[in-house]
Amino acid sequence: MDDAAETVTALLAQSHLGDAPGAADRQQHTVLLVDASPSGLDVDAVLAPVREAGLPALSTRLDPRRGLRRSLPELVESLPTHADRRDLVWVLTSRCRPRPDALHALVAAVSRGVVMATPKVVDVADEGVLVRQGLQVTRAGRLVPTPVCGERDQGQHDDSVDVLAGPLEGLLLDRDEYLALGGHDPALGDLGGDLDLGWRAQRCGHRVVAVPTAVLAVRPWPVERRPGLRHRAQARRVALARGPLWAAPVRALGGALLALLTSLALLLLKRPGLAREELALVRGSLDPRTLTSLRRRGGRATVDRRELATLFVPTAQARQRLVDDIRGHHPGAGVDAPASGAEATGVLRSPVPLLLLTAVAMSAWAGRQITGELRHRFDAGLVGGELLGGRATSGSLLASWRDAWSGAGAGSDVERSPAVLLLAAASWVVEHVPGGGDADSPAGVALSLFVLAALPLGAVVAYRSARVVTSARWVRALLALGWISTPAAAAAAGEGRVGPLLAVVLLPRVAAGLVRAARRGPGISDAVRTALWAAVLGSLVPALAVPVLLVGVALLLLGRPGRRGRGVVLLALPLLLAGPWLLSLRAEPERLLAGWGATARGPLPEAWRLAAAAPGGPGEIPLWWYLPVALLALLGLLLARGPVPWAAGLVVVLGAAAAVGSPFVVLGEVPAGLADAGAEVHPWPGVGGLIVALGVLSLAGLGLAALPAATSRARRALQVLPVLVLAGGVVGSAALVADTGFGDELTTWRDDRPQIAVDAAEGPLAGRTLSLGRTDDGAITYRLVGREAPDLVRDLPAPLVDEGLSDDVAALLGVGPSGRTPVDAALGAWGVGFVTMHDPSSDDQVAVDATPGLRRLSTSAGTTTWSVRPESTGSTTPSRVRYVGGADGARNLVGLRDHSESTGGLRVPGQGRVVVGEPIGWTEHAVVTGDGAPLVLDTRSSVPTYAVPAGTREVEIDVRTGHAAWKWLVLGSLVVGLYLALPTERRPDPQEEQ
Repeated sequence: MDDAAETVTALLAQSHLGDAPGAADRQQHTVLLVDASPSGLDVDAVLAPVREAGLPALSTRLDPRRGLRRSLPELVESLPTHADRRDLVWVLTSRCRPRPDALHALVAAVSRGVVMATPKVVDVADEGVLVRQGLQVTRAGRLVPTPVCGERDQGQHDDSVDVLAGPLEGLLLDRDEYLALGGHDPALGDLGGDLDLGWRAQRCGHRVVAVPTAVLAVRPWPVERRPGLRHRAQARRVALARGPLWAAPVRALGGALLALLTSLALLLLKRPGLAREELALVRGSLDPRTLTSLRRRGGRATVDRRELATLFVPTAQARQRLVDDIRGHHPGAGVDAPASGAEATGVLRSPVPLLLLTAVAMSAWAGRQITGELRHRFDAGLVGGELLGGRATSGSLLASWRDAWSGAGAGSDVERSPAVLLLAAASWVVEHVPGGGDADSPAGVALSLFVLAALPLGAVVAYRSARVVTSARWVRALLALGWISTPAAAAAAGEGRVGPLLAVVLLPRVAAGLVRAARRGPGISDAVRTALWAAVLGSLVPALAVPVLLVGVALLLLGRPGRRGRGVVLLALPLLLAGPWLLSLRAEPERLLAGWGATARGPLPEAWRLAAAAPGGPGEIPLWWYLPVALLALLGLLLARGPVPWAAGLVVVLGAAAAVGSPFVVLGEVPAGLADAGAEVHPWPGVGGLIVALGVLSLAGLGLAALPAATSRARRALQVLPVLVLAGGVVGSAALVADTGFGDELTTWRDDRPQIAVDAAEGPLAGRTLSLGRTDDGAITYRLVGREAPDLVRDLPAPLVDEGLSDDVAALLGVGPSGRTPVDAALGAWGVGFVTMHDPSSDDQVAVDATPGLRRLSTSAGTTTWSVRPESTGSTTPSRVRYVGGADGARNLVGLRDHSESTGGLRVPGQGRVVVGEPIGWTEHAVVTGDGAPLVLDTRSSVPTYAVPAGTREVEIDVRTGHAAWKWLVLGSLVVGLYLALPTERRPDPQEEQ
């Protein structure tokens, strides 16, 4: 009753009715009240103001089950007609509140050729918020409301005049043309009927226009905020009904199949609501009631369907709307939405651009020496510090993780870290960037890019992660800048410590995820993402994954039922993704405290400096610059409430203990044959320093957030003082780190081998190069370099697998006795075709020159190269795999990959032996077959030797996959983890939250 009366009042307030000068003009306007309420209206009371205004008033009763659209033609016919003018019908419902000038604007828009005019519909609670402006749909019948309900009205849609159709509420109709079209099609439903009416009118040569100056206020229904399943099905049925008759079956089946596939894809993306909406399109495509609408063609079609193309929503726009829905973006809640609170800000007021610019400037200026080196040559990566350099591609790295026998030099059966697989993926990206495929070392390029981008990336991640500490954006920006300017972060960047640099990027995110996992609210998806990032971090620095496992155990045993699931995820997923690498950690537990660039050799700073998170190295500045942050951290420990500040304090204590205790923990010694042989290897104290810095900065943020709210201007000024103290300390330390620089330890890597040696290694012979050197004290160093991916970042060194190669090296340099096998033959058995030595002494040159089978080739950039042409191979370049026997004696077999694996069948002349230049341990992980039958290993030989039976044509060598089932489980767990990491819920609409 009240709603109907308010609508009548708004109708009588129309300026168009007030402009009627006399009673005769007013008699030409008739008000028809249709009572469809279940209990009935007091019609006389509702129409009393109409009669008092001198307007004719009629009323009728409508069965609510029949619906307005089914009865509208009869109602329109019951209205009086006028022969001297055009009859127009304005349809209003009880929720409509038109502005006083709405009818005048609609009537003015209904010019010649226009048979329907629809107003701009806004929210009655806030008339600056749009609800709808016409009906928008693709040619295939997909609803794409434009504007979106909830979007702010800034006139951005006022240029859209011609529309395909308009909703019945507020629609101004031409009476005669409406009846000529046959009214609404009741079989298509309410929205479907409205859409079908406008579509048919367009085909008959009429226009439907939207009038932005005619504003109608309503209280939005849920189906207007987002079209419901029934309306989506109706729109699809209209599209089929108004299409060509002959194409209807094909369009119906094709549309149903496409919607079904889209629905399945959305289910995989964990969007069940969107999947249900796509299933509604399937239902609409296959609805048999559409057959009755196919025969309804009210009016004579005079306009070709192709001429209506501009009235439909483009497919690309519909696809983009679907992508936005998947991502949880709400067009109505974007920059045009009413801003409130702390979020009412523009991009220029956000600290993120300034933070990123500052981080990039600090990192670029501090690393000016590094970037200067890379300007000369960027395609080989960096070397120095903890970066070892070397050639590595995505394929060689993948083989290193996959194969049971892998690694540089002679290789070993040690399982590799999953980090190798991550580096292979990054290298693959580099290889597919234009020009990246020609790089000498795509993996080196990928690591160099990470070293350069780690600090800016870490600043952005730290800014986002600091939300668990404080909601103040500028405070978070200062904390993020302080995080990347700590002594440990600067030293990690200057020394190329890839693992700790990854900790700079991911440690704040993992810590924030653990805090959220212990709180009430976040679902399982956030815990899965935290576990994934923890697994990535743990693959490079295993010690940093241990706290995640401990938190998982604590939540599993002590948490409430909702949090136990997160505990299972945090505990199980990192272990599943580690895979067979756990066997290596079990065999060598000391590797838990090592990692890529997470070890140290030589003297370390004093204990008090280690406790202050200063591990020594490039970029270190006077520690008193960090005193303001330490004081604010103490303030946070005193003022902040809850378990988070105490947890942060515990993190500081544990990090300091790890840093101070690093010099007392000996992980091992550098094995003989490598530089610094015999030196003790310790955990790098900077890992503990990063943990200390994380706890201290968290406490500082908690302290600022715990300050009491200011109630006066004087207190507000005092409250700004701690923030200024934080800003002074952070900005000053960042500036000093940039000015001090990261040093010059990192330089561009250059392959010591000549190009002929590189070609021999990467060619079908898979040859090796023996790289020799001497330390400052005269100790000999050596390594085998082949096509296999080397260790690009220093980790805990493994003992060399050479099986007598060290004795051959000593004999080659004249410092050891010669063995039973000549040196050239011994090197040829390993497939060594070249020997290089950097800055050899005259004695070393003479000794190598005097060795039979070796011939000096050249000296370039201080590196001298000799070729190895053993007499046993006919003075040719040796291959890793040789055939011995028959009339030809010995011959090289070509067509090899990493660790002598064949690319196909190796042709052999018949009975004889196949000798493989690999260690004896290699035979346990490789299968050698002749014409498909396994060959017998000669156990008396010191090198892998297989007897080839008579009649054998081809020999194949295959290196098995190490723990194949387990690695498939790793990949499966990764896929499942990535799927579970997708958020299941849409991001909340800020307007709905408000």
